Amino acid sequence: SFGSIAELRAALATSSTLDATISGYHTVGSPLVVSDGKTLVLRGHGAILDGQTTNRLFLVQGGGTLELDGLSSL
Repeated sequence: SFGSIAELRAALATSSTLDATISGYHTVGSPLVVSDGKTLVLRGHGAILDGQTTNRLFLVQGGGTLELDGLSSL
């Protein structure tokens, strides 16, 4: 479970596979990057992600994999 987007970014930067749970309201700012060979499974318990000035909350590059469950975005 992650309390902030900063914690999630740090974990994603150092892990090849991340199965994460997030809740509450979070400002994403710049897109969360899932790069080649990495997998992010992000589960939300009523989580809302706000990209503010960007429309892209996630950037999946190359062979990256992203799975989302139970998230809403503004």
